[in-house]
Amino acid sequence: LWNRRDLEGWQTWLGRPQRPELVLPARRNADGSYAEALGADRDPLGVFRVVHEGEPLLRISGELFGGLTTREELADYHLLCEWRWGHDRWPPRAN
Repeated sequence: LWNRRDLEGWQTWLGRPQRPELVLPARRNADGSYAEALGADRDPLGVFRVVHEGEPLLRISGELFGGLTTREELADYHLLCEWRWGHDRWPPRAN
């Protein structure tokens, strides 16, 4: 499912930013809050990225609500993954 090099074959999606101090390419409301989701394949903060920590890993920072989906429809496969939670937290889930 993953080539261990980049996110080719995957689509990222990011929701509406909750932190108005971030400078992102999305429309804002009159009060400065973000009015819309960033949407598909717009990830200016690098929320989804490949890092190399001894081996290639998929890092998802969680800084914005979002999702990662395959571009290809798949069936009849087994998915095995290892994960761990980091220590960084962002509003509105900072606590």
